[in-house]
Amino acid sequence: MRRLDIIFGTPAPIEGAERVDGPTARMMSEAVRSAGVVARGTIVEPDGNGALHNTAWVFDRAGALRGTYRKIHRY
Repeated sequence: MRRLDIIFGTPAPIEGAERVDGPTARMMSEAVRSAGVVARGTIVEPDGNGALHNTAWVFDRAGALRGTYRKIHRY
């Protein structure tokens, strides 16, 4: 039984989770670079041990990832 099953009794939504360097990050990077803006976004990120993080990130005007903040989420 996964840790999240213990909390909620249902399977965790790991299927939609992705890494910080995944497809959503690449899409965000290109979009902010094209627009020339600074942007922040969030994803659900797996940690490899069965836990998920609600991860926030910031991209600069050049589309570079400038920072992340991860917190453990209870789902």
